[in-house]
Amino acid sequence: MPICTNVFFASKDADGAKSATKFLIGAVAIAELMIIFAAWVASSMIPDAEVGKYVLIYASHQFLPPLIGAIMMTTIIGIIISTADSFLLVPATTLMRDVYMEYIDTNASETKIVFLSRVLVVILGIIAYFVSLGFAKSSGFFERSLYAYTIYGAAITPSLSQHYFGKKQQKKEPLHHCLRYHHNNSMERINIYRKNNLTSDSLEHRCSYSSHHSFNGIIDCGEHYD
Repeated sequence: MPICTNVFFASKDADGAKSATKFLIGAVAIAELMIIFAAWVASSMIPDAEVGKYVLIYASHQFLPPLIGAIMMTTIIGIIISTADSFLLVPATTLMRDVYMEYIDTNASETKIVFLSRVLVVILGIIAYFVSLGFAKSSGFFERSLYAYTIYGAAITPSLSQHYFGKKQQKKEPLHHCLRYHHNNSMERINIYRKNNLTSDSLEHRCSYSSHHSFNGIIDCGEHYD
């Protein structure tokens, strides 16, 4: 995502953005295919590859020459770090620009903004660390995905609804309605899980219920804005 953003903002005009997009799609497709092919070959060389996410790391350490293996390991670490800091910078910037500078301190200086942004990155990193510890012993991939997309939906639904349905002169009312909706919807889900004794074995029911109510959430928030 940061690479895509840099490509779009570096374009001089619409034609340049279109050309950059086509090139980016092709480059990403080739890179993804190369990664998949490398992982496939490496997994065939490892007898007991129980954890697939470590295949490339193991192969670069065991099968490749030292120089190429070091380059491979550096690339893997770079990908992990760039992904992690992007997921920290985006919410920190959002909280600063859309919440702090909009409602708390509209005349904040650049020095203060930079300092608070760095503090937010540290705080969000600590929160992310403890959240990851909560999923360290999780046995299901779908449980993690459901949790991640639920958080994502709860975060993006108010902003999308405000953009499409909200009135610019009313800033607090749409946010209030969306927050109230998410609170009521969360309590409703908890009650349904308790009544039906839903566990991780009934994940399909949870996913369908979550998807249905996430879509209805956008519609409900839109009705509040009107």
